[in-house]
Amino acid sequence: PGVRAAVRRSLAAAPLVAPSDGSHLGAHAARPRVRLLLAWLHACLNERCRFAPAGFSKAYDFGDADERAALRLADTWLNRAAAQGAESVPWDALRGVLLSAAYGGRVDIPSDLAELEGVVASLFTATADVGGDVDAFQVCPNLPPLPSGADPEALSRWADALPEESSAAAGEPPTWV
Repeated sequence: PGVRAAVRRSLAAAPLVAPSDGSHLGAHAARPRVRLLLAWLHACLNERCRFAPAGFSKAYDFGDADERAALRLADTWLNRAAAQGAESVPWDALRGVLLSAAYGGRVDIPSDLAELEGVVASLFTATADVGGDVDAFQVCPNLPPLPSGADPEALSRWADALPEESSAAAGEPPTWV
């Protein structure tokens, strides 16, 4: 377990770089950054569940299907934005589908839903756009700074530089959970 392993696994399943087969997946410049944010979200949610009740009131079963749904939904919204010539990311739409369709449907405790909303809102925001900073990464100690932009190689190096394990004592949740 651990966030780095989870992020790496997510990125292996849904690479930051679009396939070279001419598909539409590379159409939006921010796609690599959004995919990294989705990988981070999935890893963090599972880490919160791992340390329930410190992270969430109970452990939710956020699995690969939830992550694939989040990726498909994000790709759909990014494709729509790119087809309309929009350079900005449809952050409101992404937050909405993540909370209503991908992850929020599993959460049945109002305080946990509020926590989920906070995590999603802190990650998927206009400041996280191609050149922006992400406040959610400020709360996690020992993280390398998230690179600006959406360069897939820089984002992959960032994922590889994540700490192998949380800095928490054995069995204790990390302070950011």
